[in-house]
Amino acid sequence: MLDDAVDTNPDGLALRFRDADVSYAQLGDAAARVAAGLQASGLQPGDRVAMFMPNCVETVLIYFGCFRAGLMAVPVNHRDLAREVEYALNQSGSSAFLVHEDLFGRVTEMPYAELGITRRFVVGAVPDSPGWAPFSDLLGAEPHVAPTPVKPDDDAVMIYTSGTTGNPKGVVWTHGALARLADVIAELFHFDATTVQALPTPITHIGGLSHCLTAVRAAATNVIIESADPELVLPALERFGVHGLLLLPTGLDELVEVDEHDRHDLSALRWVACGGDKVPLELHRRFQEI
Repeated sequence: MLDDAVDTNPDGLALRFRDADVSYAQLGDAAARVAAGLQASGLQPGDRVAMFMPNCVETVLIYFGCFRAGLMAVPVNHRDLAREVEYALNQSGSSAFLVHEDLFGRVTEMPYAELGITRRFVVGAVPDSPGWAPFSDLLGAEPHVAPTPVKPDDDAVMIYTSGTTGNPKGVVWTHGALARLADVIAELFHFDATTVQALPTPITHIGGLSHCLTAVRAAATNVIIESADPELVLPALERFGVHGLLLLPTGLDELVEVDEHDRHDLSALRWVACGGDKVPLELHRRFQEI
């Protein structure tokens, strides 16, 4: 999917995050470097790579680096506490772990040797701590390694449930399932290369990930936002001329409640997808009025 987007729309914007713009050519090159770096670290196709990341450009790079290298990405909820992260690392059988600098303080004391984590990388500032390497080491790899062939039934990601009925379960999505889901979303919301989509929901969850992949499928633009805070979302919708927006019901409720809509030009917005929980009819009505 990414290679196709690079071929058809190399100069098109793949990602926009804060003041950073990433073209499809740049995304393809960076993903190839991450894949080569992960392979050079000794990881083999089928190995599991855990990631403890917020919404940012590097999260997308890690996904596509794993996909290109035939590795299974294991995103961990960025809101998880240390014991919940440790559970996911142990239960998933991950052998590598990538952590954002903002979340690093939660995972410094884990028994990584006992968990079988043999490779650890920090995205951002490198802490003065043994056993950790900078993410820049991966980006510095030469992207000459050909993509690892994968079949539709090969595992692509393992995403954990909320654990409301016991311990969280690692739900495995295959490459074929993710591609089909992207096709369905693209058809439903009429994605094409001109579409600009905003993602304030976590792209380490299947909702955010599937919509992110849908934009790549169409060689469209993903606007990544740190959270569903209306003070971040509304300016981004105006600044980037966003056509579509993915939200959880709590995020939609916050967007409706804030009294800021008239201060922003939202005329480009064509659709809002909302799910993951029931959307109360009253919330739907108030949103439609706005």
